[in-house]
Amino acid sequence: MRETPTASVQCFFEDVEIDVPLETPGLTLTRAHVALFTGLTGEPASLDPETVPSLLPLSLSSGLGWRVPRPPLAVLAFMGFEWRFLAPIRIGDT
Repeated sequence: MRETPTASVQCFFEDVEIDVPLETPGLTLTRAHVALFTGLTGEPASLDPETVPSLLPLSLSSGLGWRVPRPPLAVLAFMGFEWRFLAPIRIGDT
C-alpha cells in the first residue's frame, strides 16, 4: 500500500508563499461522486445529468489539499476560497 504524503511539522506561516499553485493528485469526477454528494448534502440534481453540483469540485479540492506534502495544509485558521467557474464541470472531468 502506498503511503499518502503528510504535512511537515516544521512549516510555519512565514514559509507559505502567496499565489504559488500547488498540484494535487488528479481525480476524475464520476456519477458515484455526484450520487454520494447529492445524497449527503441534499442538493438537488442538475437538469443536465452530465453536469456536477457546483460545490462538489470545491469540496473535493479541499480534501485533495490534504494530500499536498508541502506546504502543509494543517489549518489553524481558514480564511476562505477564491473560486471561479470558467466552464461547466462535467462527469469525466479531471
